[in-house]
Amino acid sequence: MNKNRPSCYAPWITTYEWPDGNITPCCEWHSPLLTIKTDEHMSFEERFNHPITQKIKDKLLKSSKLPSGCKNCNALEQANQKSLRQQLEERVDLTLIGSLIKINLTYFIWITEKVIYAILVV
Repeated sequence: MNKNRPSCYAPWITTYEWPDGNITPCCEWHSPLLTIKTDEHMSFEERFNHPITQKIKDKLLKSSKLPSGCKNCNALEQANQKSLRQQLEERVDLTLIGSLIKINLTYFIWITEKVIYAILVV
């Protein structure tokens, strides 16, 4: 695990509401102790910033080991199957790569324009 990256991105980009109203970071999460229990509507902002969600995020940032609520992803990965955690990581990586390509392309175009301008003006 990269020290600058969480062991899973789910609590930053997903949320799941169960039929009983409980809210978890994703559909694979199973930890009754770290579940938001509510029978009232919560906005996405409230969900992502809830103290329980923050506690899960802290665990994922501090350790490369997934917390106990991630047992489904752990089991899938041990069986050499792709977990939701791995799928989210791939999507984040592709988004980051796409952003870097866009930034580099923009910079390349900017530099090219400067060079062409310098050639034409001189």
